[in-house]
Amino acid sequence: MTVASDLHDHAEAETHGPGRATTGDVFRLLALAAMTAVLIGLCIVLAVPFLPAITWSVALAIVAWPLHRWVARHVRRPNSAAALSSAAVAVAIAGPLVVAVPG
Repeated sequence: MTVASDLHDHAEAETHGPGRATTGDVFRLLALAAMTAVLIGLCIVLAVPFLPAITWSVALAIVAWPLHRWVARHVRRPNSAAALSSAAVAVAIAGPLVVAVPG
């Protein structure tokens, strides 16, 4: 913004009184509110296909947390504890699938 536009905005605010919004201010506020609502809606539309995977991953993380805490207490390196916990969860998921599916 330039100094001239700042002075113009200041003079315009003085003519309308303190705390009074101009038509442009109201339009700007409504436009921003509408754009925000549209963008939130688009984010929801984008996230909906991923909700089942997110739900399963949250449930799996909650179930596997006690195992990870136990492994982290017994392994000195945090990265190794995370790798062992991840491997144990992968075996717990893939193990029954390998046994159940004839192959």
